[in-house]
Amino acid sequence: MASWLWDISTELISGNDTFYRMFGVQPPRPLSARKFFMTVHGADRKLAIGRLRRALASGKEYDGLFRTAKSGRWLLGRGRVHERDANGKPTVFLGINVDVTDAQLASDRTRLLLRELNHRVKNTLAMLQSLARQTLRQTSDPVAFMDAFAGRLQSLSEAHGLLRDHEWGVIRLKMLLEKQIMPYAIDFEQQVEVHKDEVQLGPDQAVGLGLVLHELATNARKYGAFSVPSGKVVITARVVVEDGQDVLNMTWHEMGGPPVAPASRRGFGSVLIERSLDKILGSSVHVEYLPQGVTAARRPPR
Repeated sequence: MASWLWDISTELISGNDTFYRMFGVQPPRPLSARKFFMTVHGADRKLAIGRLRRALASGKEYDGLFRTAKSGRWLLGRGRVHERDANGKPTVFLGINVDVTDAQLASDRTRLLLRELNHRVKNTLAMLQSLARQTLRQTSDPVAFMDAFAGRLQSLSEAHGLLRDHEWGVIRLKMLLEKQIMPYAIDFEQQVEVHKDEVQLGPDQAVGLGLVLHELATNARKYGAFSVPSGKVVITARVVVEDGQDVLNMTWHEMGGPPVAPASRRGFGSVLIERSLDKILGSSVHVEYLPQGVTAARRPPR
């Protein structure tokens, strides 16, 4: 805690060693009020001086939060008039400062996360409305609708849970693969083979790719490689450079499952697999229903 005393008659401010260290005054020595105010960050100086003047005029306690000009650290200030002359004019002002940088940075971080969360909630609600409409359009059976929609809702929830745990920053692809695929494999360790680079995904990428993986895993459980113990899915994920930017190339290949025949009509799940990355990553997914198993690969933009 820094403590300081302002002798208004001489306009000199002196303090303890912590005071000089906090405000970056070297060597430690008394300084004029004008020089002292210059140690306050320019963006906070006017407000800090105004509050100090109001405390002098009213006799009430000074209360301020500001940054120092030299280090940028946040200081909480308290003070009040300590002595007055015979006419009641202030002659000595006593103040203290406490470094609250860590608390202020945590508060700023919380506000940033709340803004990000608000943005995510709006995006998620819009996506849920679209998923509900499209799912309902494909079936008139309430039970089938709830089964399909609940699975997609769970996929979004899993992706959001990972992002929340990492403060809405980036997550590793491995985490997303395990969350979205493991519930549908009979034996994840034996049935899923992954060859990948170290890939990190942002929030939009994680949500979009999570939906694709959910649909592929669901189909594999119903009709493909995950429907039998001998089935297997091989996933490759490589980062390549396209037009000077890092791009994720990813393939999903099923083998060992029942023979596959293309569906007579394309359901919403197929559309979701092929198009869900388009708006987010500027690319789509190409799906082939080969007899030996479904293969899906990212299709780069044209």
